[in-house]
Amino acid sequence: MADPRAQILDRIRAAVAAEPGRAAAVRARLSGHEPNLVPARAQVAGASAREAFTSRMGANAGTVQQLDGVAEIFPAIAAYLRAQEVTGPLRLQPDPLLCGLERAPLAPWEVAEGVPEPGDATGVSVAFAGIAETGSLLVHSGDNAPTLMNFLPETHIAILPARRLVGALEDGWERLRRARNRQMPRTVNLISGPSRTADIAMTMIMGAHGPKRLHVLLVDGDDWPKT
Repeated sequence: MADPRAQILDRIRAAVAAEPGRAAAVRARLSGHEPNLVPARAQVAGASAREAFTSRMGANAGTVQQLDGVAEIFPAIAAYLRAQEVTGPLRLQPDPLLCGLERAPLAPWEVAEGVPEPGDATGVSVAFAGIAETGSLLVHSGDNAPTLMNFLPETHIAILPARRLVGALEDGWERLRRARNRQMPRTVNLISGPSRTADIAMTMIMGAHGPKRLHVLLVDGDDWPKT
């Protein structure tokens, strides 16, 4: 008996071979990266983009705090963790600029860099972009960006340089293509708030499949590399 999967693929190959122009059209469409229709709510910039991002992230139970520069990052993290009564180890994404900051404000916590471990209470990462259209963070994997940082610690603090805030999701994808010479990373995630589910008895549970808290620090200033 023939494998059903093989039969399906054979029919697809036969259909494509019968229409050579169709395959060329698909290749052109994939390589062109033409944007989809961008809604009016995504056509924002500056203060309007900040307001939209903050409002939509908040609607999904995330919080956003605006900072004037990178020197305020660790003091802001310490204040947030105290307010939330979060103790336990803190893991920093090994971003060169982030790990080069003065760590004195984080003295009450055990601080380490690299890939998160199950015992880490807090993970601090740097987002590649913020999407005002949906109030989402666009993050990707890489040598200095472990994907586990976005999912393992119960408290996730994401650093978003203000200049990386864009209006539409399509703008975020194009920004990523330019930064990586059109080569996509292994993993890209869109994060629009802490993990939650109401699958069980229609009761909202925070942190079911990832962090139960998401706090975004929207940082102004020109200290971050231009990516």
